[in-house]
Amino acid sequence: MNCGKWIVAQDAPQMEALEKVHSFASSIGVPTYFVSREEGKRREPDVRAEAGILESPSTGILDSHSLMQFLEGDFESMAASARSGPQSPRSRPSATAPEAGR
Repeated sequence: MNCGKWIVAQDAPQMEALEKVHSFASSIGVPTYFVSREEGKRREPDVRAEAGILESPSTGILDSHSLMQFLEGDFESMAASARSGPQSPRSRPSATAPEAGR
């Protein structure tokens, strides 16, 4: 899943840093491009980016703790479903299995 991200610059030094990020991303095959001020205002009017916007459509930032909580709940719910389903042939006792203590 790609959620994308914007990295914004408010002044010239931050814009220089964005240009370095863009250059590095290009060198490792990660697509990034600069968004015009007009495009930025149209797409996200509440975002302040005085000097520039670098967009990375294939990378993003997420809250890993929340993601893990979601996955844990999803896993527990699937495990509960699996436990309540019919037994698989491997989980049934074998008629030829030796009895305990023998």
